[in-house]
Amino acid sequence: MHSGKRFIPIIPLFLSLFIFVQFAQAETPFDITECASITITMVSDIKEFMVFGLEAKGIVFSHHENKAFNNCAFHVVGINKVAGGKRVGDNYFKFIDPDGDVIVGELSVVEPEKTMTFLYGTGKWKGIK
Repeated sequence: MHSGKRFIPIIPLFLSLFIFVQFAQAETPFDITECASITITMVSDIKEFMVFGLEAKGIVFSHHENKAFNNCAFHVVGINKVAGGKRVGDNYFKFIDPDGDVIVGELSVVEPEKTMTFLYGTGKWKGIK
């Protein structure tokens, strides 16, 4: 077992999500890609059973015409494991939009599924679901 910080470029964080966000009783679609720097701290790097913490910081690019979340900075922390070739993890993120308003959320991963849940918002994001 090795411990320490490593960069593992094969770990996808969000990468091109397409889901819906509720804004004042209306759903708004978004399609985003994140560009990030990720630090991985390995707890176990055995091929059959990996456990690691991650911290990522970067920026969001919107591909949808409504530009929801475009140019938001983000910060993510999480703990994940890969066993039997499947990733399972709990990750928490914060988006900060260009106006300084904040969204805090959770990304749960049980591959192949990823579930993104918005937990809290300030300013124009207050009440986001």
